[in-house]
Amino acid sequence: AWREIVGDFLFQHSRPDGIQRGVLSVRVLQPTVHHALTMERPRILKRLQAALKNSGIKDIRLKHG
Repeated sequence: AWREIVGDFLFQHSRPDGIQRGVLSVRVLQPTVHHALTMERPRILKRLQAALKNSGIKDIRLKHG
């Protein structure tokens, strides 16, 4: 679902790392990708919640690495 939601470019430079207490952790490889995901975060969160209704995702946390 991540690739479909964020698109090919952002998918190539980020990976979901896990969900804890409703927070999806995403590893980001480049500062520019981190910025792009930060700007698109509300839209991405809504699309994730719609696509993965039973996941319980309430927020997204971005991490470098």
